[in-house]
Amino acid sequence: RHPGPVTETPRPVALHLMLAYVDAPAAVAWLERAFGFETINLIPDDHVGVAHAELRRDDAVVVVFSDDGAGYDRPARKGETTGRGAYL
Repeated sequence: RHPGPVTETPRPVALHLMLAYVDAPAAVAWLERAFGFETINLIPDDHVGVAHAELRRDDAVVVVFSDDGAGYDRPARKGETTGRGAYL
């Protein structure tokens, strides 16, 4: 999905955050609904996931991609969370 042309005039970015999700397509939809992000670019991977997605809201950009567990060092799950987060 690519809703339109990439903005021709660069806009400054105050926040640039990269997030990996097991279900990245659902995460993209949730970020749009919950926080009003707009997907400006989405490149699917070969496994019904997301190779790279860029979402923007004002001067914040979030990059989302699918985490298939290969090559990522992460802590054990604690209930529904890994214990990591971004505090803004």
